Amino acid sequence: MIIFSRLFFITLKKKNVMFGIYLFISGGEIIFILIAVVVLFGSKNLPEIARTIGKGVKQFKDAANDIKSEMTRENKEMVDDLKEIKKNTDQLKNNIQKYKIFEKDS
Repeated sequence: MIIFSRLFFITLKKKNVMFGIYLFISGGEIIFILIAVVVLFGSKNLPEIARTIGKGVKQFKDAANDIKSEMTRENKEMVDDLKEIKKNTDQLKNNIQKYKIFEKDS
């Protein structure tokens, strides 16, 4: 069994969010892995294994999209809250200046 000790990276591009996983695996290693999979599971089980892996990848992408949409929605709510806080502080500042509250008596 091969132990993968190499690091992988996930890259994000602006606007087009694109996940790319780089495992640093050469062509020879890929061929060795494919041969090992065929020997271990047999050629009859390969379509079922590929289907299962495909479903897993789809679920992972769906979960990543759900997390992204949740983060976007939460970020929008936070921005709206900050705008409301700024508006309230501006109103308070205007009231303080208008009514000269907290003005020092000299």
